[in-house]
Amino acid sequence: MHTHSTNDLEAPVRRSIRAIALGAISVAALSLASCKTSDKPPPGAMADPVLIENYPSVVALEGLQPYIGVSAPVETRTPGEPLAVQVPVRALTNGAELNVQYRFFWLNDQQVPVQEEGEWRYMRMPARSQVFMSGNALDTRATRWRLEIRPAR
Repeated sequence: MHTHSTNDLEAPVRRSIRAIALGAISVAALSLASCKTSDKPPPGAMADPVLIENYPSVVALEGLQPYIGVSAPVETRTPGEPLAVQVPVRALTNGAELNVQYRFFWLNDQQVPVQEEGEWRYMRMPARSQVFMSGNALDTRATRWRLEIRPAR
């Protein structure tokens, strides 16, 4: 029968203590290193490759683009009155109606919104038929507009 000496039992204990100590030192070193990086700014966003003046007035969202066609919008600009717009939109489907939602954004000459974004409005678009999406600005500073159309939710 073999008996363990005190040295045989102390070796694994020493290895465990050494491993714990090295782990604690590593964590401390990483903590110090991470403190140094806190003075760096967060990553900035990329510049939009589409110039603001080239951004489309009518935007089809969430895969709707192949299913709708847009004709020339009609803008009504009465002096002293807010801008009004009617956009002819046609469902390009052969048999299925489209259920969509749309909203207008009203912008000034610098392309900055002049009022809260519009509420989403529901519209049913019969197949191959044209409908009119209409909106009126509430602010006379609105000189431009943007229309977003998405599948109804």
